[in-house]
Amino acid sequence: MADDNVMSGPVFEIDSENFKILWPELQRTMRESTFIAIDAEMSGLGISGTFQRNAEDRYQTMKAAAQSRSLISLGMTCFSLVSQTDTSNEETPNTVFYKATSYNILMLCAESFMIDPSAVAFLTGHGFDFNKLFSCGLKYMKGNIAKSKQGDSFARKLFEELVRVRKPIVVHNGFCDLIFMYECLYASCPSKLSTFMADLSEIFPSGIYDTKVVAQFHERMNSSFLEYVAKTFHTKNAKAARTARPNIVIELTSGSTEDLLGPIITGEDTKSSIEICTQFMKRGYCDKNGPSGQGICDFSHNVTDIILFEETKKRKRSRQPVNEPSRRNKESKLDTECHIVDHHFTAQCHRAGIDSFLTGYSFAVFSVLHATELKSRQILGADQTLAFTSEIPNLSDSVKTELVNRLYLNGHHPLWVTKSHFSKSSPAHEENIVRIFLGS
Repeated sequence: MADDNVMSGPVFEIDSENFKILWPELQRTMRESTFIAIDAEMSGLGISGTFQRNAEDRYQTMKAAAQSRSLISLGMTCFSLVSQTDTSNEETPNTVFYKATSYNILMLCAESFMIDPSAVAFLTGHGFDFNKLFSCGLKYMKGNIAKSKQGDSFARKLFEELVRVRKPIVVHNGFCDLIFMYECLYASCPSKLSTFMADLSEIFPSGIYDTKVVAQFHERMNSSFLEYVAKTFHTKNAKAARTARPNIVIELTSGSTEDLLGPIITGEDTKSSIEICTQFMKRGYCDKNGPSGQGICDFSHNVTDIILFEETKKRKRSRQPVNEPSRRNKESKLDTECHIVDHHFTAQCHRAGIDSFLTGYSFAVFSVLHATELKSRQILGADQTLAFTSEIPNLSDSVKTELVNRLYLNGHHPLWVTKSHFSKSSPAHEENIVRIFLGS
């Protein structure tokens, strides 16, 4: 499967030219997975400067964007639990082993759609190939899959399988991604948010987890953009492994986790004085750099620098005497002996396949750091039928209840994906579910 023609680093590139060849293996990987992380790229959002007063307004704005624009790339990483050890294992105590397979799937809407110049600049600045999209993207038509003549299209076939396997879905700030996926690959979005939430809860009954909610509301991280979250969990996982606390090891189909996550912070590099961009540190973007991510900002946008800066501040505070007044140092100054440059890691982000891996990796580490007691599990042999699983291994029930079906909406509270007593599923969804599972 690891043909150089379909591999881009550790990610499988899927398009109309190789989908038929890769589909059986992709289908098997989805069915055998423990959970699936997804990320979407769109041709634009068209909401710059738009103010949304509440969740319903936000939904209506995103729905309008999905109707006029299109899904152009879907990233998907399937994480499968392989085995785990307890404290009696001297080499890898308290370690959970996962296998991860990442895909970047080009998708092309066969109808006319809008493209925002800012989206083009942003995506091309991070390596997206629009020529390849228009020449060999998986074509699809919007609309109800139960009525569409495009029901056998590759793109819809993929989404139907995602629904059929009933796996937990992991996203990062995924409200918009899910709206675009629904509109482009499933059915026209319902008129009301409550109906959309009811449909989602039934499309993905094993639960949706949002790592931006995890980072902001549970972990209380200083920032919650994906690159920062993944790198922070990467650092936490390394620290846990060094102290024999629960940690994970990822086996990739090709390459290593460092290819996607960058080097682990060790504090052993040469001394350097770095100026941190405070806007990028808080939000994950910088106005001076423009939409392409390449501009005139003179300060560091390196996430490793940011994490090192935060660690340095913590060490300084811990060494400060209790009765000594707190001294404010410059928020953007890093003077440390552990500067690591990982520009290659930074440049890879914002590509759907890689972002889906970063999302799933963050969630896998989080689930182990907040685990119940690790117990040995019997892994099914290759000759046995693999049953669909809906449980996140090890994640404690209390944390699971707090986070399942919560999508990031704003900094105040997450959006709950549920079917309330006052809402009904949409007719299109009910028709599609019957078609997907009964084939009628």
